[in-house]
Amino acid sequence: MDRRKLALGATMLTMLLAFICINSGRTQAAIPAHIPIDGIFKPSIGVDSSVQAGGIVQVTPDSQNKKGAIWSEEQYKIDLTHNFTSLMYVNLGDKKAQSGDGMAFVMMNDPDKVKNWQQVTGGALGVWRNPFSWVKDNSAIAKSFAVEFDTYHNGNDFGGLLPNDGPDRGHVAYNFPGQDSAYQRLPSRLYALNHLQLQKPQNGDYLSNGTWHPFRVKWDSLKKQLTYQFDDYAPVTVAIDPATVFGTNQVYWGFTGSTGDYSELNQVVFSEIPGLNSIDSPVTMTDLEKTTPTVSLTNNQAMQTSQLYVGRTVHYSITPTNLPTNTEDIDQLVANIQLGLTTYKPGTLKVDGVSQPDSHWKTGKQLQQAVGSLTQHKMTARIEFDATVDQIDVSKAQTASATDQFIYNAKSLMDKQFKMPYTVTNDFTQIVINNNPQHRITAYELGKMKAMQNAQDVVRELVRIGNIAQRYSDKKPISTDQITTKTDALAAIKKLNLG
Repeated sequence: MDRRKLALGATMLTMLLAFICINSGRTQAAIPAHIPIDGIFKPSIGVDSSVQAGGIVQVTPDSQNKKGAIWSEEQYKIDLTHNFTSLMYVNLGDKKAQSGDGMAFVMMNDPDKVKNWQQVTGGALGVWRNPFSWVKDNSAIAKSFAVEFDTYHNGNDFGGLLPNDGPDRGHVAYNFPGQDSAYQRLPSRLYALNHLQLQKPQNGDYLSNGTWHPFRVKWDSLKKQLTYQFDDYAPVTVAIDPATVFGTNQVYWGFTGSTGDYSELNQVVFSEIPGLNSIDSPVTMTDLEKTTPTVSLTNNQAMQTSQLYVGRTVHYSITPTNLPTNTEDIDQLVANIQLGLTTYKPGTLKVDGVSQPDSHWKTGKQLQQAVGSLTQHKMTARIEFDATVDQIDVSKAQTASATDQFIYNAKSLMDKQFKMPYTVTNDFTQIVINNNPQHRITAYELGKMKAMQNAQDVVRELVRIGNIAQRYSDKKPISTDQITTKTDALAAIKKLNLG
């Protein structure tokens, strides 16, 4: 065979395989940990959405001109009189520039749309007005709020208000689909969408890149503010008055999506669902020498942050709590705790007052502890233990920042994480030796002695301090002959009136 023909054939085969790979739309990315959603969400009638095995929601298949919508069941509507958080992962296929059209996260009070779906395909994403209508119609979801993940630029019509600042590889934005202010009429007489808080992929990437993108939603019922964050984009906070926007405090929520001439596989999995597996984890760390809470965490916010001092013992009290908004129990709860700059003191671990084996600690900083179930009758559990504040490198800094992490998993809860930041410092508060103000040592030095494991190290330090004490007082140096254990050493420290 002619080599040129053979080379041409090989080139065409390579191009064909590349085309197939690019347009397959099937992501190979690992599916994030998620919970089953049987009985929680249901597709509308007349859509192409489905719930796949393992709790994966397929909002649209990778086919042209498909429309999708899946909504929470009545008993899983969101109650906006209470705070809530939710974590989902969205996957917009892997077709990059060949993708279309995208999905939207929607909260709404339009019961007719929940049951029967009559949206158009293409750029409306199943939530906005018909982008090809010259007149104002009622195709948008009424009484709603939506965040869109749009993978296709709809040219000079529905996307006519997007900035002309280079290739559009997809974008994220929000608005209120049923409100006139969400749209603007163009000279062509078509309507374009106002994209509020527009965000785009960086570094030449696409929204449709095969990745499972985390999407977090947090509602503050007191401030009436919703904060969402897509992937690692900057969080966006939106003021929402439920009475004005929804006409109620009880709203359906879910996802819509569509494809047009271009298509993609749109999928969602849920990790945390409001009203099903919401959990809080108040934490307090108490310095046992101060006997007052030093650091505390509530509603995943550090409420009080103070310094922890090197060498001191702190008591942890961790209270995982089933929130009253939950409609179901949290079964088989397991806590995974990662300490920052403290180390567990053996023999102090308890759950609900019952001692637990030290073997539950993988290391002195990693605990995996089964908690049991949190029910409507037993709303909380309590994990307690003591820990020693770690030494820090004083040659680099007098303080160091640290963070403890508390991660919970259950039958209906995946990787719910709480973080507690704090600062560790060397305590240079001066302490008088033998009640003589002419000489002092620092609390840091005292902490070093108390943290020493070898009694002879303590002996050497006591000799040094004892000689200094004799120089400045009438008391004789402490005899170190009988010090053979850590207990003896600590008793000797007390004789110096050092605590």
